Amino acid sequence: RMLGRNSECDFVYLTLDPHTEIPSHVQNIPVTFLISSGNPTVVINGSKYLLQPGNAVFVPANIQRAWKNESDSSAIVFVARHNAC
Repeated sequence: RMLGRNSECDFVYLTLDPHTEIPSHVQNIPVTFLISSGNPTVVINGSKYLLQPGNAVFVPANIQRAWKNESDSSAIVFVARHNAC
């Protein structure tokens, strides 16, 4: 869901429902993720990281990433897509 946009970034939030995943993909822009709630897992270039609220992850452009929520509760992730970088 889009929260806002300026000339440099798009700001969205992502809800990962329990036991769901976003398949591996690549974006041609850098992206920063901030975990608001839940304990999602991000897989970046094959390395798996279990996250918790307050964690932030920066993924450079053209890097493989995937998301999984293996828990019984939703995870909320705030996303900044850096359009001007």
